[in-house]
Amino acid sequence: MASLIPWRSKRQNGREMERSQPSSAPKQALARLHDEFETLFDQLFNGLPAVLDDDAVGQLRAPTVEEQENEIVVRAEAPGFEPEDIDVELNGRVLTITAESGESHEDEEGDEVQQSYRVFVEEVVLPDYIKADDIEANFHNGLLEIHVPKSEAAKPKRIALKSS
Repeated sequence: MASLIPWRSKRQNGREMERSQPSSAPKQALARLHDEFETLFDQLFNGLPAVLDDDAVGQLRAPTVEEQENEIVVRAEAPGFEPEDIDVELNGRVLTITAESGESHEDEEGDEVQQSYRVFVEEVVLPDYIKADDIEANFHNGLLEIHVPKSEAAKPKRIALKSS
């Protein structure tokens, strides 16, 4: 920036003096302004719902886990996927959700060309007190919902009070 400002001499008290180089204050102000705009845009665009994001279609979003009295409900949004694209697996206490989808087309020569391919894997660690044999998974309109029943030992028990 300093090289763009022409050098001139000044007269002070009848003698010529060289003009000093400009201070770095304008550079610092521009850098600060740039940083403020960058922060503003990050805050603005990171706050937008994922539905408005072009890349959001076809992504598996991080699952939410809700513990209820008799079961644990795991929900994951998977827009752009079909039920046959999703695999749910329980290995010990780890519930793994995999969504895999690919689209292909034929080129002019009749060869199959892979156009797009998406794979997403999410894992949820479940507590020890579940009934693994009774887990149910449902997928409807892009929402995967997994119901994990709790074992009898994990359900709350009411304790009677005795007075003395």
